[in-house]
Amino acid sequence: MLLAGFATSLKFINESGIEREQRKKAILAEVEKLEATDLIDLGGYLGDSEDLPNLKTVARETVEEVFNSLDYRDVTTWYYNEIVFFLTGGMSWGDSPTDTYDCFMKFSLLPDKVLKHLL
Repeated sequence: MLLAGFATSLKFINESGIEREQRKKAILAEVEKLEATDLIDLGGYLGDSEDLPNLKTVARETVEEVFNSLDYRDVTTWYYNEIVFFLTGGMSWGDSPTDTYDCFMKFSLLPDKVLKHLL
C-alpha cells in the first residue's frame, strides 16, 4: 500500500476561498525564493536535480494542483486534535494508486520554509 499526504491546521479547513487563495499565493511566493539546493529532494524524486528553472515550474504547478485536488474523491481528510491530514493512496503494483498520489508526493518534498504556510 502506498500513501501520500500532508498535514495542516484545522483553521485551513475552515477558511473561505479568499483566505485559501491568499495562503496559496504565499506558498507560491515562497517557491520563487527557493535556491537550487532547496529543491534537491524534489529533483531526486523526478530524476533531475540540476535544472532549477524546471524544478521551480514543477513546484509551482504542484502547488496549484494540490489546492485544486483537495475535494477530489481520491483524497480523504483525517482529523486529530487541531491537525488535519489530507491523504491519498491505496494498493499498488508499481504504479501510482490514485491520480493525486504523485502530486501529493511532490508537494511533500517541498522544503519546510514553503510548507510552513499550511499551518
